[in-house]
Amino acid sequence: LYSTIYYQIQNTQPPSVINMKILFVTNDPYPPKMAHGMRTFQFWRSLYKTGNEIEILNIDSRNNTLLDKLRINGYNIPYITLKNSFRLFNSKYDLIANMDPVILNLPAPVLSWMKKIPMISDLQDPLNEWRVMNNLTTRHLFGNIFKQSQFITTTHNLLKHELMDSFSIDSDKIGVVHNGVDLSLFKPMIVEKKIDVVYTGSAFS
Repeated sequence: LYSTIYYQIQNTQPPSVINMKILFVTNDPYPPKMAHGMRTFQFWRSLYKTGNEIEILNIDSRNNTLLDKLRINGYNIPYITLKNSFRLFNSKYDLIANMDPVILNLPAPVLSWMKKIPMISDLQDPLNEWRVMNNLTTRHLFGNIFKQSQFITTTHNLLKHELMDSFSIDSDKIGVVHNGVDLSLFKPMIVEKKIDVVYTGSAFS
């Protein structure tokens, strides 16, 4: 998806082999801590498997170490934190992926603006974002980030229409990518009797 969006932004045909350098900006914990950390790892692995080079910039101060990389499940994942963020200015990126919550990831739009790098913003849960929307300063900041983004991804049509109505964003600029599951890890279960199910996903999937 990111590769397709990138070449749409550039208005060019993608090559037969796509190899981009992507800066993945997040405020989530280190993988594999918590569900959000594993989400970061799964994003990284999916992009890596399609032939891309991905560096993760984590702006959470709790992760503020000089760690260069993480090794998870046999993968060496390049990691950047605030303490070694000087590397950002020595690297050339094709694309910036600004992950939810975008308002906490201010280095993403700043770097996108300074180095003229296309940026895709991701928004997943309005319950995290919309509680601060009554603040005019915050609302203005949200609007600038979304308008600066070349494309926005979200997990459901409800949030897509919220973005369109609140920030006058064109429908073609917002893509809905519903929550999914890795079928190599999970298989449909045949149920012969009534069972209780616990749901742990987004309320807006």
